[in-house]
Amino acid sequence: MINALKWIWKELLFISVLIIYFIAAFLIISGFYLFFTGQKTLGDTVLILAAAVASLSVVYLAEQIRVAGEQEQVKRSYEYFARYNSEAFKETTTEACAFIRDGGKTKDKKMDILINRKNPQYKTIRPIISLYFNFFEDMAILYNRKLLNRELIRSFFKSISLSIYNDGKDCIDKLRVDANSTTLFKEWEKMNEDFNIKKIRGER
Repeated sequence: MINALKWIWKELLFISVLIIYFIAAFLIISGFYLFFTGQKTLGDTVLILAAAVASLSVVYLAEQIRVAGEQEQVKRSYEYFARYNSEAFKETTTEACAFIRDGGKTKDKKMDILINRKNPQYKTIRPIISLYFNFFEDMAILYNRKLLNRELIRSFFKSISLSIYNDGKDCIDKLRVDANSTTLFKEWEKMNEDFNIKKIRGER
């Protein structure tokens, strides 16, 4: 239903632009025609042409706003690329993934490290996992609100996000229980649902 409404809205905008161009073209042609046939004075013709320019400027302004919005989306997306690839965050990524995918630890042992404050590793591991998961949750909030360039984000983060969410599902569930929150990392989950639906370039 929402997608249908979005499609209708885009079509209406497209039709509106065509109508504005048609009106502008009509005003310009009729303005010159009326002037050269002596039906309008130069002053009247200038007013007609000014109206045509004004209608075209509305379309130009709307296009500039759209382009500026898209550029801001791209800028924010590249900021997430830079943040994820930074030397400081690479250490977090390495340690978080090593813990989540550590086959040498049982599930119960991992969960104890994650939520038991008395566990010696709690103070080291819990902040790293939280920081890593919060990165995706933070990015997902903007992604779900279309404040990022979705194609760029999917092309870089799709496989990373899906795999770490799947591998870390037990940790996510445990953190939700520990925080007594059913909405924790829900934005990330929603973003992954979109990732699963939409393919990236070269993906079959």
